[in-house]
Amino acid sequence: KMRLPVSKSYMPSVQTTRYAILRGVQDMVRTGKKDEAIKLLDTYFKAFPDMNFHYDSDIIPFLQAYAEAGAYDKAKAPMKILVDNTAEKLRFYYSISSDDLERGFSSDYSYCLRTIDELKDLATKAKDTAEVAELDKVFKAYMTKPTPK
Repeated sequence: KMRLPVSKSYMPSVQTTRYAILRGVQDMVRTGKKDEAIKLLDTYFKAFPDMNFHYDSDIIPFLQAYAEAGAYDKAKAPMKILVDNTAEKLRFYYSISSDDLERGFSSDYSYCLRTIDELKDLATKAKDTAEVAELDKVFKAYMTKPTPK
């Protein structure tokens, strides 16, 4: 494996491929082919590693699909990466002025907050109280401040 950045010029093709995989997985889960869905999700995470395709809120549907297929535990490794990535972004957003945040990063900041809610929802639905507690611990500082300073 090599750590290679993927040019943003390829994003339409990457996005098309990702969502074709997701639609296939969702169809497999819906029709009871959960083992096949899990295998396809495993393939997805091998083909789209964080080192080349930085994990953000776009992977939430894939994590949810693992849970729906009965493989929530397989979602935990990419969830951890997503938690770390989200916390890193929030540290940056809280280090800049509110004006800079509003002018340049407001939608990204909102995505981070939404990501936290979606991760907590996923863990709650899976009855993973330890993960919910960990998420609360990691993101507590960002949930108690109304906006970065």
